[in-house]
Amino acid sequence: MKITYKGKELEVQEPIKIEELLKKEIDNSKYKVVGCIFNNEYQNLEYEIKNDGKVDLIDTFSKEGMKIYVRTLVYIMGKAFEKIYPSEKLTVEYQLGNAMFCTIDNMKITEEFIEKMTEEIKKINNTKNSIMICENLIATKGFDKCIVFVNGESVSAIIGAQELKQEEISQIQNILSRELNAKIENIHISLK
Repeated sequence: MKITYKGKELEVQEPIKIEELLKKEIDNSKYKVVGCIFNNEYQNLEYEIKNDGKVDLIDTFSKEGMKIYVRTLVYIMGKAFEKIYPSEKLTVEYQLGNAMFCTIDNMKITEEFIEKMTEEIKKINNTKNSIMICENLIATKGFDKCIVFVNGESVSAIIGAQELKQEEISQIQNILSRELNAKIENIHISLK
């Protein structure tokens, strides 16, 4: 495959994720890279390239990149709010520059509120990071097509393989258990 990035053609033999293909550029970017455009369509960095095309990285210095970044933060904040205050209502009103104006019905913003929200947001980010670590560790075992989901105490992994040996299942369970602090009985592995 031929991938064009910044006017240069890159030769790629097999499907590859954008974050792997452009790892050096992403790591060395002055601003945080939050996505990309591949063949004129917005994609996340985990998008797997399967055919020829042109890719451009999007960082937080650009208008599009800042929108992606702010909306991601608002989404994470919303998930944290929903978990801590399930019967309350958070409304995202509008964006003003790089900030979002939100309202919360029938609640006051207190130090306790800020502490609870901060802790829950950290938990969400830690879980996301742990999921990425799991997917990378499972890939080192030869299963580069893997998706991990966490829902409460339940952990599901979809592995891109025709079959798994018992030893491989045990390795995957150990990775998921260790990195996500999950009990083996709460780990579900399926094949795709």
